[in-house]
Amino acid sequence: MMTHTNFMINNAVSHAKKQLEAHAQRGSKSTLSIYEVAKLMDVVRQEPQPKKSADESIFFGFSEN
Repeated sequence: MMTHTNFMINNAVSHAKKQLEAHAQRGSKSTLSIYEVAKLMDVVRQEPQPKKSADESIFFGFSEN
């Protein structure tokens, strides 16, 4: 199971690198937004996804009364 997980991670990283290379080649003609580029860079750096803060929850402001 661990080998399968490592393969998936490596595959995601290589795919993200290819997308970033294509983005760099296209320059200002690229269709990627700055947020998409940042997410791809996080995948390449293998940084964990940030946890949602309380105000991003669908239950934010929900009263328990």
